[in-house]
Amino acid sequence: MKKKIALLLMAIMVVVSPISAGLTDVSSVQAEAAVKNPVKVALSTTTPVQYSTVKMNVSGVPKNTPYTAVLHYKTTKTTIYGKVGTPHDIKISSATIGYKVRVEVTVKYNRQTYKQNAYFTPRAATKPVAKPVAAKNPVKATLSTTAPKQRSIVTLNVSGVPKNTAYTGTIHYKSKNTKISGKVGTPNKFNISTAAKGYKVKVEVVVKYNKQTYKQYVYFTPR
Repeated sequence: MKKKIALLLMAIMVVVSPISAGLTDVSSVQAEAAVKNPVKVALSTTTPVQYSTVKMNVSGVPKNTPYTAVLHYKTTKTTIYGKVGTPHDIKISSATIGYKVRVEVTVKYNRQTYKQNAYFTPRAATKPVAKPVAAKNPVKATLSTTAPKQRSIVTLNVSGVPKNTAYTGTIHYKSKNTKISGKVGTPNKFNISTAAKGYKVKVEVVVKYNKQTYKQYVYFTPR
């Protein structure tokens, strides 16, 4: 009789064991599914410039699910609030350059609490060096000759800006400078007298027009 009871118990255990094993496997799958984090966090940039704005997008769970986020700066923590699917602007102000800031996002959904992290590292603003743009010089100056004889007459013509605009000029001889003046569009004649032969004389013309000062140069060498 005892042997029959023992055999019966063994048979029951054989039948029950596979069922229990199956239940254990199902529980493991459910636990694994519960642990999986669906939340995703994306930043518009991971190397923002100081005082700029970083856009944060949270996704992975239904739209409009609320979340909180904590920004772990080097010297302070800032808490922000948002909704899944709606971009959130983060103004990083003077966040420490080179310090990796952690953005910790917490979402409560379907009786679960999910956490996800994103990071950004502020950098210094690079200020482009503005190159001065020189105003285009419209003034033109020409001489009737670039190789005049001593004691001859040279004619200077200035153009490029409206007629009758006043100008001044300086003739840089070897031993002295001579001032002249005239008007644009009107030939200006001057006697070179005994200017040193073979010396290249510079004629400097200065025109003030439209709140700009323009200079132009021409040359002649007496013979």
